Amino acid sequence: MPSHTDSRRLSGLSSSFVSFRRHPLALACASLALVGSFGAAAQDSAPTPTGLDTITVTAEHREQNLQEVPVSVGVVQGERMRDFTAGGDDTLLALSGRVPSLYAETTTGRIFPRFYIRGLGNTDFDLNASQPVSLVYDDVVQESPLLKGFPLFDLAGVEVLRGPQVRFGPSVAGRRWLREDVLRHV
Repeated sequence: MPSHTDSRRLSGLSSSFVSFRRHPLALACASLALVGSFGAAAQDSAPTPTGLDTITVTAEHREQNLQEVPVSVGVVQGERMRDFTAGGDDTLLALSGRVPSLYAETTTGRIFPRFYIRGLGNTDFDLNASQPVSLVYDDVVQESPLLKGFPLFDLAGVEVLRGPQVRFGPSVAGRRWLREDVLRHV
């Protein structure tokens, strides 16, 4: 409970403020000043673009919008790749936690990664064994497991195609396309 002296202090303070109940003109002026400041702030800000960015993929050997491609594709573009490789993991194994239904593992470091798409993959440690998940770099299929452990720098994007696409090679359950376009350094 406030004391008697506190109420006198508060009553003394309230007399120095303008009461909006007694002066509706003061309320109208304050409202106009507030609305005018919002208009000035809106004019200072730059217009923001609306709409979605177009993601172009080459899953069917031609450039298409991602929404028009009839296969299941996971895309990681260059800016996002630079974000997660900045933490130190710059191999294809870093894609495992960032692309849905892609799992990557290795027991020998970088040199022999094994990839699984939707649970399909090969656990054979033989270097000559055919891998059900294929890697394409510069339109060349990298069948050797030793070639699948290279770093992700200077790539414009990675496309992960999920499911059996017979046009992409024999015994392929999925494929990762590495687009060869070199990123522009900002």
